[in-house]
Amino acid sequence: MDELDKRTNGAVTMEVHWNSSLAVMPEMLETVQKGVADLGQLVPPFFGTVFPLHGMLDGMYVWNDKPLARMKANEALDKEVPEAAAEWANAGLVRLFSYSLGNYHVSCLKPVRSLADFKGLKLRATGPLNPVIVKSVGATPVGITSAEMYDALTKKTVDGGVTDADMMIRFKEYEVAKYLIRLNIGANPMLTVAMNMEAWNKLSPEVQQVFLELRDEYPVVYADMFSKRMKEVTFVTLKDAGVEVIDLPPADMTTLQNNPDILAVEAGWVDWILEKKPELSRERAEEIRQLYLTRSEEFMKLYPDTLEP
Repeated sequence: MDELDKRTNGAVTMEVHWNSSLAVMPEMLETVQKGVADLGQLVPPFFGTVFPLHGMLDGMYVWNDKPLARMKANEALDKEVPEAAAEWANAGLVRLFSYSLGNYHVSCLKPVRSLADFKGLKLRATGPLNPVIVKSVGATPVGITSAEMYDALTKKTVDGGVTDADMMIRFKEYEVAKYLIRLNIGANPMLTVAMNMEAWNKLSPEVQQVFLELRDEYPVVYADMFSKRMKEVTFVTLKDAGVEVIDLPPADMTTLQNNPDILAVEAGWVDWILEKKPELSRERAEEIRQLYLTRSEEFMKLYPDTLEP
C-alpha cells in the first residue's frame, strides 16, 4: 500500500479493515463482488465452484516445499492458462496478487519422533489434501478452524494439527503445543487479494499499470519479507517458548512421500477438476496439469529456498 501511494503520487490510497471487521472470510467473495469492499483477501479453495482451477493446487504437487516457487507457478497458471484467468473475470474480479503460506508441518502436544508415533492422535486438518495426509499416518483428522485451535489444544479435544510455523505464533498454539514436527508439505491455498472489476475500471490506465507492476514484483518482495520473519522472529519465538522442532528420520519421510493415498491425490487431480469443471475436456485438463508441474519444477530450481531455517 505504501508503494502504491508512492508510485501514484498519492492519487490512490487505501483504507484497511482488518481481519473480519468488514466481512468474515467465507463472505469475502460476495463482499468484493457487490462492492461493499473495493478489494479483499479471499481463499479460492473456499469457493470451489467459482475457482475450480485454483481450488486444489497443493494436491497437484504435494511436496513442492518452495513457497516462492509455488507463487511463481501460480502466476504462470493465470498468465498461461486462459481458463484460469477467466475464473477471475467471470467472478467480476481482477486478481491483484496471490501468496502462499509457509510449508505445512504438524503442531502437537506430544513429541512425535517417527511415523508410528502419529497413530491414534487427533489432528486438525481441513481442505481436500491435509485430511488425507493425516489419515495416511494413522491419525484422525478433525475439521476445525485455525481460530479454534487454541481452545481445542487447551481442552485436549485435539492433540495438534496441520499448520505452518508462523500460524503457531499468530494463533498462540505455541503456548500449549510444545512440539513442531516438520513435514514440509507444500501449503498452497493461493491466498489472493482481488479487486471488484467495476472499481478497477474506474482507475486510470496509469494507476492500473502500477497495480500490474506491483503484482509482478510482489512474490519476490513477499518471499524476502517472509523468509526474514521466519528466520529472525518465528523460529526464534518458538525456541524461546520451549517448542522443540522435530525432523522425522529420512526413511520415514520417504515412506510418507510415497504413501499411495497421497500419490493418488496427485494422480487424481484431473478427475477432481473434471467433477468441478465438466465442460473441460480430459485432454485439456491434463495439459493444464502438465504445464503447472513443468513450471513448478522450473521455479523450484530457480527459487530453491524453503524460506525457513
